[in-house]
Amino acid sequence: MVAEKKIMNTFLSIEEKYEELAKDLHDGISQQLVTMLWKIEELHGVHKEEELRKELATLGDYLREVIADLQRIIYGIKPVLIDQLGLQEGINVWVSRQFSLQNINFELKKYPYPVNLSRFESGQIFRIIQEGVNNIIRHAQANHVTLNFEKEQGNLIITLIDDGRGFQPDNEAVGLGIKLINERAVSIQSDVQIKSQLGGGTVLKIIIPYKGDDER
Repeated sequence: MVAEKKIMNTFLSIEEKYEELAKDLHDGISQQLVTMLWKIEELHGVHKEEELRKELATLGDYLREVIADLQRIIYGIKPVLIDQLGLQEGINVWVSRQFSLQNINFELKKYPYPVNLSRFESGQIFRIIQEGVNNIIRHAQANHVTLNFEKEQGNLIITLIDDGRGFQPDNEAVGLGIKLINERAVSIQSDVQIKSQLGGGTVLKIIIPYKGDDER
């Protein structure tokens, strides 16, 4: 009986790791490769050599980031940008690059103190933001996006706002992306709110219990 229980626990552990890998591949690598494909297809319309060189250099930088992210998945480490730059600046660098490739204006409103969260929490937050950004690029047709970090009533509030075409949450089937966002939020005991209306843009808000004393 004990042996059977150990085997079952092992299978459950493996299943959890496969599920986490699927989330990372969906949220990260697959979406990044799709964006690269779009940019490569756009190169067919570029005729000036100088402009072509510039676009190829951007794609080269982007590909290096994809490789680094793939290495992170292989070794089970959170996004390397967060390790190197911290949560806010790491997200800022990644998001800025995605929107610059799509000619979407982006504004970051930073929390004025370091955000001290665990590695796991930071990684999950990064992936939630990543999914929100990918949805904006794929569906929103937005011109301007704001990402806001603030602390309110003991919670860290992260809000992603776009001025795109919006949608009707009550009338749309919940896709894999939104399911993964909710699952990631639950895994760090946080809450996600998504508000949208046709023609009125979309707001993605993450509410994370936060007991950091970084104001001192």
